[in-house]
Amino acid sequence: MSRSTICVVRSFVRKAATGLATVALLGLTSWAQAAISFTPAPADGKLPGGNVSSAYPAVAFEVTSGGAGGYSWSISSGSVPPGMSFTDEGETGQLAGTPTTAGVYAFTVFVLDSSFNTGARAYTLTVGAAAVTINTDAAAPGVKNAAYSYAIPVVGGIAPYTWTLLADPDSLFNVQGVTP
Repeated sequence: MSRSTICVVRSFVRKAATGLATVALLGLTSWAQAAISFTPAPADGKLPGGNVSSAYPAVAFEVTSGGAGGYSWSISSGSVPPGMSFTDEGETGQLAGTPTTAGVYAFTVFVLDSSFNTGARAYTLTVGAAAVTINTDAAAPGVKNAAYSYAIPVVGGIAPYTWTLLADPDSLFNVQGVTP
């Protein structure tokens, strides 16, 4: 039997004169199950990525075709990123929250309606490390021919940090034509 067909068996129990139960099959009814389509529906199944400690924009899952109303939404396999949740809002499903752990998360959203029609779609959501920001606004100005040290404050990301100089070191010290 295919997954697109639901069969209903009607039966009853009748006690025989001996007191033993007898089950009689009255009939078999089948009908084609209507598939439910819903959004978002990215061709590759990838939802927009997020970052640790940054609120993920809420995603509403909404039926676009099929179904008879009275929807029930759930995650049928996999899991959403830690710190996020998938909730059944009745006519829609909702993915929201603030991810706490970087990684690639695969999960399947499942919807069931009041007539037992179903729909499912697999998704992946990539969560990157928290965005790294540095702020040198508080750095004191340097003095020519004097040693200078400044610890650059870092917010976000995951320590330990790796630093790379992306400019010619000599150009960093050219200030208005004055060369050390």
